[in-house]
Amino acid sequence: MADPDLEALRRWYSYLWASDTGEDMLANLLGLHNERELRAREYAETTKRALEIALGTVQIPATRDLTELSAIHAHLFGNIYSWAGQLRTVGLGKGTGAFLHPADFDKFLPSAFEPAKHTDWAGLARTDFLLVSATQFMNLNWAHPFREGNGRTTQLFLDRVTSTARWKLDFSRVSRQVWAMASSVGTPMDYREPEDLDALLRVFDAITVARETPPTPQPQPADPGPRGPEITNTAVPAPLVPATGGGAEIGAAIRAAVTVDPGHATTQPPERDFTVPAALAEPDPGIDPAL
Repeated sequence: MADPDLEALRRWYSYLWASDTGEDMLANLLGLHNERELRAREYAETTKRALEIALGTVQIPATRDLTELSAIHAHLFGNIYSWAGQLRTVGLGKGTGAFLHPADFDKFLPSAFEPAKHTDWAGLARTDFLLVSATQFMNLNWAHPFREGNGRTTQLFLDRVTSTARWKLDFSRVSRQVWAMASSVGTPMDYREPEDLDALLRVFDAITVARETPPTPQPQPADPGPRGPEITNTAVPAPLVPATGGGAEIGAAIRAAVTVDPGHATTQPPERDFTVPAALAEPDPGIDPAL
């Protein structure tokens, strides 16, 4: 009988090899063993490939679900990692919060895309746009379905699914630190589906701007299924302070830090997803993340 701990370690190290300094780094198709060089090459390659997606020079299925998200990731990272477009097989986390465990992907991922799939984006007022887009981001941030590159993939996915809206998301308007703070508040310390949107709503309020050109028509999913519940919120809460998990200090920091920072998205490669070897352990079987 296979040892589950040894199997978990095998999966963990299957993504890695030794760098030229002897530390673990992501194994890659470029044959690079220098982390800084890999980050630079990865950033250049994914920037070019993101432009190809934005310009429509590559065919990505407009299904508004995991198929589309995976196709985006596969194109962005296909020249860098052998597992591009594939769901991760190891646990990941940041700070004290754990992302969705691979064992629970089948439970959560089908419903994670409901905001994108069942929303008439063209008809949304700005307040509803904030709520739906922030909810979709929160779902995908907690799912963190890929071993690396989740943030970049999610941003492109949101760009595409919101392309028919009267509003667009300008991710360059807040700093990376603000994104990290807001995302961490939305990732519960206990293993459960996130619910606290307050910090993310503050960020999405800052990055949502009126679309200057007519929205781009996009193909509708072949079978959108039943529509989701109607949005009943009529106003974005103010002030937007995280109600749970992050505390008043983080909320105040987010409010103070949400400023226009037009250079942050293009000046340097994004940070690596922080990995938590302790998350190799299976989730508590008594905890249902859907609750």
